[in-house]
Amino acid sequence: MSNSAYLDILRTSYEAFFLAFNPGYDSLWYQQDILAPGLEQVNAGEIKRLAIFMPPRHGKSIFVTVGFVPFYLGHHPNHSIITLSYSDDLASGFGRQVRNIMQSDLYQTIFPLSRLSTDSRAKDSFNTVSGGRYTAAGFNGTITGIGADLLIIDDPVRSGVSAASEADELNRRSIYTDTARIRLQAGGSILLVMTRWPGSAFEGWLLEKDGFEMFDPREISHEMESA
Repeated sequence: MSNSAYLDILRTSYEAFFLAFNPGYDSLWYQQDILAPGLEQVNAGEIKRLAIFMPPRHGKSIFVTVGFVPFYLGHHPNHSIITLSYSDDLASGFGRQVRNIMQSDLYQTIFPLSRLSTDSRAKDSFNTVSGGRYTAAGFNGTITGIGADLLIIDDPVRSGVSAASEADELNRRSIYTDTARIRLQAGGSILLVMTRWPGSAFEGWLLEKDGFEMFDPREISHEMESA
């Protein structure tokens, strides 16, 4: 295969792109067969609301919150992305990994229009040379004055204890409605990535409120077993 053909594959296939930056990663069947194509539909604007429910330690953050951001910005170098997680430290960690991918020689060869601007390269906030922007913050953080073409919410429910807390639940709903959701640009997309804790009502409320399509490998497995 020629180098040009290989680069074309990395531009079009999210699974191939992800594995190129995570050599040795053992993709699970649902990441390859269902989740990667679903994210490609988000990238193409065919899915505007996607909720991804996976247990802890199943690769949801590295596959979606980290890996998909550079792929999306590669195709939309002038778009703005906001990533929210339950803490500023976790969000900054995601941002550092995204930035490292986008500063690599391979990435800049694949997507030259999405190189980072030299005057904005902080791990939790940086711009592309084409006018795109990435911002990472805690779910309770400040994102005023920032718009998003893609809003990613990663694990807004920190634990089973928080999931069962009525006060925490009301706070999550308020943050989503009054802070996060209003940052979405017209025609923008939302990715929800989270664990479904026992007793949590947030995901059900959100699915009903905003019309998300749902990805849950446990549900898919059950459907396959009963087919």
